[in-house]
Amino acid sequence: MHMDYQWELRHLAALAAVADTLHFGRAAHRLHIAQPALSRTIQQLERYTGIRLVERTTRSVALTPVGIEFAQRARAILAACDAAAAAAEDVAAGRAGRLRIAFSGASLLQNLPDILRRFATENPRWRVEITEMPTSQQIRHLVDRTLDIGFFLAGPSLPDEIETVTVAEERACIGVPTDHPLSTRKKLRLADLRDERLILFPRHRNPSLYDEILSLASDHGRHEVHIEEASSRQVAAGLVAAGLGVATFTDGMASMCGPRVTLIPQDPPRKTTVLMGWHHTSTNPLITQAQTHGR
Repeated sequence: MHMDYQWELRHLAALAAVADTLHFGRAAHRLHIAQPALSRTIQQLERYTGIRLVERTTRSVALTPVGIEFAQRARAILAACDAAAAAAEDVAAGRAGRLRIAFSGASLLQNLPDILRRFATENPRWRVEITEMPTSQQIRHLVDRTLDIGFFLAGPSLPDEIETVTVAEERACIGVPTDHPLSTRKKLRLADLRDERLILFPRHRNPSLYDEILSLASDHGRHEVHIEEASSRQVAAGLVAAGLGVATFTDGMASMCGPRVTLIPQDPPRKTTVLMGWHHTSTNPLITQAQTHGR
């Protein structure tokens, strides 16, 4: 049966108070209103519903069977409203909420899982949603505000809307098979790899960094470079271990690469920087807390 719902929360609160006290005077006192106003409110609710909810005599007040059922539902609605208001206050105060985080596979360095684990442990009422996402896609979502925080490698030119803080720095290395002639070198230039198959991430994931590596490996276009793309650093490590090429890593990825890959520092020394980025106008109260964890 369809009803034209004209009642307000005050009508439900009035019925719940009468159900709890079975006394109009005490119910009115609880609601901080005059008793005649309470009576009118109950009458309005009955008129809106077309159902008799309260039986009242000069000596007693009782709810009809329908009134008892209605009052139970009214209490549930009022409790849900209170819970919604409390949750909104918690979000506004930064005590709870939702934080949408993305990371690129290359940014999953040793300390990033620790940052996220500590953040979740210290803030159990916050719902953290984590997604792996290429750097270029993260930046687009940060700009259009469908992502709160991104973790990605430094390199791309960032829009003015994006603010960042450095969360990790690791030494850039070149990974070669352990039985490769280059594995005994103390350091390697990217240009030393011109005769090798260079395994890189797909360009669309981080175009600026991809182009920088390719430029250095080709000695700024003087030599041709044989490129093989891998969907992740884990895949790249597997290809290197199988002797199918060489790849760029960081010294923090040694355990991921395994014993069949030798990591050699790049020459000149380079740092791989992981940034945490967010929209500079973000009003999400969790951003400040997340920045603290990132520093």
